[in-house]
Amino acid sequence: MKSISKKYFLISIFIIFIFVSAIFLNHPTKRGSAFKGENEINGGLVEHAIYLKPGETGKTQYLIYTNRYEGTVRFTVYRVVGVGSNNKIATPNGLNVSVNPVEKELKPYGKYVFNVFIETNKNLTGTYTFLIRAYINGKVLNDWLRVMIAKNPSPGFASLYLPRVKHVGSVTLRAGESADINCMLYTGESPPGVVKIKMYRVEDIYKTKEIPMPKGLNVSVIPSELLVSPHRTYSFKIKVKTGSIPPGKYVLCITVYGCIGTETGWLTINVR
Repeated sequence: MKSISKKYFLISIFIIFIFVSAIFLNHPTKRGSAFKGENEINGGLVEHAIYLKPGETGKTQYLIYTNRYEGTVRFTVYRVVGVGSNNKIATPNGLNVSVNPVEKELKPYGKYVFNVFIETNKNLTGTYTFLIRAYINGKVLNDWLRVMIAKNPSPGFASLYLPRVKHVGSVTLRAGESADINCMLYTGESPPGVVKIKMYRVEDIYKTKEIPMPKGLNVSVIPSELLVSPHRTYSFKIKVKTGSIPPGKYVLCITVYGCIGTETGWLTINVR
């Protein structure tokens, strides 16, 4: 009898373990407290610039990472003058952009995918911008879809809003001094998701091969990961601390990579 009870006890523990594991596996965006963005809801289009010939139909997707949020999301779609605008203007006949489903219940720490459909007719040409707006528990997420309808695409249409990273190119310190360097990331028409920031020493600017960091030079990035949405600006900080280090020039390579692709920059630390 005791052996049977023990057997059922072990089976119960195993079932509970499987259940708890499944919960965590279905919450891929849950991170530690050092992960910046976990308290926000993030979302946006996977593709922002769609080229179609007259009469063709197109499709992209809209992603939402709920993080701590839950509730109902509702989408509205209407034409605007351009990216960044929220003033509604008339949509020509024969052009339609829709989100499916237009409404859905969301749970915390989930990733949700919505389809965005574009319909055109054979008599329509031109470039059109649509605001896709998601309402979730009083929070509004805005993103913009650009649609070009033409027999041939215009060069550069898909690369008007590229991600970029801004920071100073150099800093001068005395041995023993420290500095905090503020940096900014503009996501542009990147899809929503995770961005990681890596920093290491190289021989000179435009070099990417890592070389050892000298003793007496400590650098770190805060935060080292961001959860981002399109057309947003995010900040991160590079902390530089020098100890007993020989005077000279020390070059760091800063690589920001993830859903935005890869952006690379260089920071020169001049020690006097």
